[in-house]
Amino acid sequence: VIDFESRFRGDLMHLLGYKWENGMLKVVLSREVPKIVPPLVAKCVRVMLERNSLEVKDIKNWVFHSGGVSIIDGIKGELGVSEEDVKWSRRALESFGNCSSATVGLAAELMQADNPCGYAVAAVMGAGAAVDSALLRYRR
Repeated sequence: VIDFESRFRGDLMHLLGYKWENGMLKVVLSREVPKIVPPLVAKCVRVMLERNSLEVKDIKNWVFHSGGVSIIDGIKGELGVSEEDVKWSRRALESFGNCSSATVGLAAELMQADNPCGYAVAAVMGAGAAVDSALLRYRR
């Protein structure tokens, strides 16, 4: 692990978070999440990359919390990465479904099975539009 970056938008808890209702904790997932999350992930990743004198084009391996097809598509579009770049996130979603932010670990496991080399970025998102990203480097 070379670096990490975290962002939190507590003002978005009403769209992506939890609420206590009738004595039970309930998940809040607005239909707006696929529009809200990808720009936040892209900002978090770009800040981290800039701090390390890197650009999106320098990253060979990408894994995201695959919260759904629209989340992956949105992050792909915001970062300008290719379909090949999001393959492990898509495979994790297809194989395991949305397992919350832990899905990034499943995507990373798929990536590691391909014996990656070079820089990698992993990114997750969660309640309150919390976004975390990590910059990794793999050497053979």
